[in-house]
Amino acid sequence: MSIEGKTKKAIIYTTTLAMLTAAVGGFSYISINANEPKSNKSTSTDAYKRPDEGDALASRISSSLKAEDKNAFKNETVYAFADPSGKINKVLVNEHLNNKEAKEELIDETDLTDIVNLKGDETFEIEGNKIKWKAEGKDIYYQGQSTKELPVELNISYSLNGKKIDVADLIGQSGRVTIRFDYKNNTSVNKEINGKKENIKIPFVAISGVMLDDSFKNVEVVNGKLLSEGKKDIVLGYALPGLIDSIGVSKEEFDKDFEIPDYFEFSADVENFKMGMSVTMIANGSNIVVDNGINLDSMDNLMNSLSDAGNRLSDGSKELTNGISTLNSKMSEFDAGMGQLKSGIDALAEGSNSLADGIYAVNNSAASIANGISNLDAALNTPMSSDEKAAVAASAQSAVEGAFAPGSETYNYIYGTASSQFAESMTNEQTINMIYQGLYANLHDSLYGAGVANGLQMALEQGLPVTKEDIIASQGGAIEEQIQSSLYELAAGIANGIAENGKDSMGASVVEACKNAAVTSAGEAAVAGAEGTKSTIAGKIEAQQENGYSLVTGSQALAGGTAQLANGVPTLTEGINGLSQGASTLLDGSSQLLNGTSQLLNGSAQLEAGINTFNNDAVNKMVTAYNGDVKTFVERLDAVVEASSEYDTYTMLENGATGTTKIIIKTTEIK
Repeated sequence: MSIEGKTKKAIIYTTTLAMLTAAVGGFSYISINANEPKSNKSTSTDAYKRPDEGDALASRISSSLKAEDKNAFKNETVYAFADPSGKINKVLVNEHLNNKEAKEELIDETDLTDIVNLKGDETFEIEGNKIKWKAEGKDIYYQGQSTKELPVELNISYSLNGKKIDVADLIGQSGRVTIRFDYKNNTSVNKEINGKKENIKIPFVAISGVMLDDSFKNVEVVNGKLLSEGKKDIVLGYALPGLIDSIGVSKEEFDKDFEIPDYFEFSADVENFKMGMSVTMIANGSNIVVDNGINLDSMDNLMNSLSDAGNRLSDGSKELTNGISTLNSKMSEFDAGMGQLKSGIDALAEGSNSLADGIYAVNNSAASIANGISNLDAALNTPMSSDEKAAVAASAQSAVEGAFAPGSETYNYIYGTASSQFAESMTNEQTINMIYQGLYANLHDSLYGAGVANGLQMALEQGLPVTKEDIIASQGGAIEEQIQSSLYELAAGIANGIAENGKDSMGASVVEACKNAAVTSAGEAAVAGAEGTKSTIAGKIEAQQENGYSLVTGSQALAGGTAQLANGVPTLTEGINGLSQGASTLLDGSSQLLNGTSQLLNGSAQLEAGINTFNNDAVNKMVTAYNGDVKTFVERLDAVVEASSEYDTYTMLENGATGTTKIIIKTTEIK
């Protein structure tokens, strides 16, 4: 709000009036909550729909104001049925007498006619304006009719393309339609202000709503807002009729961005105009103002708290920015680590392709190896040349490689044992704890700082005067517990992911290592045999080993195993390629997360700057202005509050009894 002319006084007025308008300044979607009793008994409503049934819009507007006191003797709901211009045709009043003491008889005062019991069979007698109910310990719900003037008068006017038009002529028309709700406060009481008697309007709050179908486009609202609900929109507006006159200020004293409205209107582009009923809820202002007037000591405390809260909010926003900056830095390290992981997996994929080529080569030569060993056995009885000895060594090495072909018994045993042990070691509690400790060491401080800052931010937004230390004292344990739980779940997920994605590669790697060792041993044995005597060599290759195989029979088994190994190569290659694709997706997600934290850091910096501006330009100036010209305003405001508290019900009220009233005006549909 800009500060012009009577700066301090204007801020005093707007600050105090904000207390009066708080109940209606921020209404949003309200769930249906009809509190009126339903009855299966006939009443005198004639052609009017029962006011307490099937009216979701009325229920929503009604529940937005606390116009009912469960401790009051009489809670009253006035239903006024009007034509589309707001002219009242009929008034029905529902009364709820609260029999808290379970009395046998309840006495009320009323000026209603055509009275009927809405909920029960209790009977009554009328003597003048007194009505005696044989309550038998129960609450009483009854209804009657009234012809009294409402405390607030409603007038609805219509315009088409900027020109006023009678609603009857508007039906079926198309164009830019404007509908305006004007509210006139008909109440007046005398109050003494600064030693003089003055007329004061009893403050009332009026909220109006209209349900719009999809023929209403480009809706604009003045003194209200538009709410969407499925294919329909709800237009809600509010006003405080007569209040600006009662508190003794003029509209010129307010900034253009702030006013106390006494009307509400909305405009829309409409095809073939028709409109459903409108509902207006009117409640006494005593439901939203303080009961005992304005106490300056409380206002002083409020302003001090507001100043302190503004400063703490500014400090908290700075801490939030620092925490997010730390998080952003850690995310950069995490993203770099993910890049290294992706590079390693790509290298593994490339190696798997080479391994596949080698396995196919082994499979193709397995039969030749078996035949060669058989020929070697036959030729051992003849002298061997150097070339033959070399050929024996090479053949032995090839035979051993074939024995480790994927799909063979040896391969499956080593592969299964290695992959299983790798998965178990990666997912046991010790491994998860090691990963958790690493995550905790790197991320705990930034996450804890962000959690504390977030708690401080939420508390300050709710107007709670708390500090960072308060948040740590009240929520630190919960924040720590949440961090530990989240990091442990993340550690478990990482361990399971590594186990799941790496067990196949680990099994294949162990098989490869065993095979290489066996190949080396076989080559050395063949060379040693070639350097010995022919008979010794013959005995070695023909001798049966503990595993039941000789070199001759083992090479034959190897030939069969290599075929199975070759069949399993596509599955191995596909699995490693899938792991590579998953690493790419994880790297992309890490980069997106890093980008998000960078944007969050920029946003928190902007938030910090905005909060500092708000604290300096708004809160501090408001507090300074409050400490100026406020005392002369309090007496008039107290008179308005007092007038509000003296209005109980639209109808009569028994002496000494308490009561509340809410008024609902319903217009007929336009079609």
